[in-house]
Amino acid sequence: MRVGDFVLRVWRWLIQDNIYYLYWRTLDAVHPHLDCPPYRLVLADAERLPAVEDDVRDLPGDLIDGIRRGDMVCCALQGDRWVARVSATLGPRTWRIYGHEMRLDQAEAFVANLETTPTHRGCGWAPELVFRCCDALASRGVRKVFLLVDMDNTASIRVMEKCGCARAGVLITRRRFGRWHAQLALLDDTAWREPDAEAPTSR
Repeated sequence: MRVGDFVLRVWRWLIQDNIYYLYWRTLDAVHPHLDCPPYRLVLADAERLPAVEDDVRDLPGDLIDGIRRGDMVCCALQGDRWVARVSATLGPRTWRIYGHEMRLDQAEAFVANLETTPTHRGCGWAPELVFRCCDALASRGVRKVFLLVDMDNTASIRVMEKCGCARAGVLITRRRFGRWHAQLALLDDTAWREPDAEAPTSR
């Protein structure tokens, strides 16, 4: 590790401030296939992980750890290399996101780690993979997904809009000496929650 990278990691451990948009959408229909280059879709869960590790080159270690914990990962492959990938944490579970506890019900999931390799950006991979991930989740009984996007990431915000996601709120996070502090500010329109559901809490 280079000295500059080490200093940056230490600094982010000491002090880090981020603001994210929280999006949501219901999974009430099969999503269309978008216009993007040909690819091979691979779905990875704990049962399929050994075969996926043999099939997909350079799958990030954090995604492998998540799969072992029960997450699902969707990868778009060209050859044996992934060009885009996204993961999903399925409920019921309480999931800590930068210090905020998000309670997922049985029919809910949190979609994250959406990434396209730099040489394949701008080709429609991201929204296509979000749709395929949503279809895979719907087949497992999920009816609502949540997604978090950095408010400065205009490309990801466009992906959310293209995928028909609605903005539910803003998550403000602060890290001080390794400890996260987070606050979720919901929008006035709370249609994304069931009428009798409790509002998410911050910690």
